Amino acid sequence: MGGVVHVQRPELAVETPEIAPPVCFFNDQDLPLNASERHVIFGNNRTMLEGQEPGKVGVQPPVELIDELERVLGLHPVPLTWPLGDGPRFKGVYDRENGEICLFEKTLRGQHRAPIQVAGINDEAVRDALDEQTFAEVIQEIELIDGVTEDLDMEAVRDGKQMPVFFGSAMNNFGVQHMLERFLELAPEPAPRESAGGEVTPLAEDFSGFVFKIQANMNPKHRDRAAYIRIVSGVFERDMHVTNVRSGKRVRLANSQRLFGQERETLDLACAGDILALVGNYDWRIRTVREYL
Repeated sequence: MGGVVHVQRPELAVETPEIAPPVCFFNDQDLPLNASERHVIFGNNRTMLEGQEPGKVGVQPPVELIDELERVLGLHPVPLTWPLGDGPRFKGVYDRENGEICLFEKTLRGQHRAPIQVAGINDEAVRDALDEQTFAEVIQEIELIDGVTEDLDMEAVRDGKQMPVFFGSAMNNFGVQHMLERFLELAPEPAPRESAGGEVTPLAEDFSGFVFKIQANMNPKHRDRAAYIRIVSGVFERDMHVTNVRSGKRVRLANSQRLFGQERETLDLACAGDILALVGNYDWRIRTVREYL
């Protein structure tokens, strides 16, 4: 069992579903699903699409998204936060668990975490932040969602029958931190994986992992190439030597990094369940969970 965050970005292709990375993107026609995983959805608010008529927003209405998630995935969605407006009208999110409103203050892209203000849903600050139409729509949507969705049941989430849903704006880094902090509570511990040599448990001493994604040219100043690896067992230490089971060659894992958005930092130590990126011209290929480093 593992935990998967699906980021609702229809313009991107789906990641390899059988590998189940911790964060993957889906489009409306092809949603990855693995019943052994805990699935968490992040509904990503986007501004108006290029070339679109003013007033017409390129965002799937949240109620329609909830309906489609249940219809396509066959799991019961449980919205833990709810968007206040969409596209250019997006003003924040409603925290259904705590009955609070987090108001969004726009900042320059990528500079720092967007500041928020928290108030009750009927607070005057909320009414002042939303236009009359948006406020009425939000109240109606919340009443509808309260009536048709289930309460969060961690046993159902563990069994792959429910999926928590969060909303926010990834571009403006709003709602992301709330989702990540809650994800730490929702996600399971690392689980055993099957390999060609048998089951590999997270408690095994020997280091093992698999490449689930390769990305190139992320830094415009350098023609870099990063291989993303999920650690299955053992402890990773920078500069350690491992065996590439496909080629049989010994490889030194030197340029290891932790990537988060546009941020990078050197990673010296990691353990089972962690994700790391190896930057450089390594002879890696995307492997299934049966083929390990």
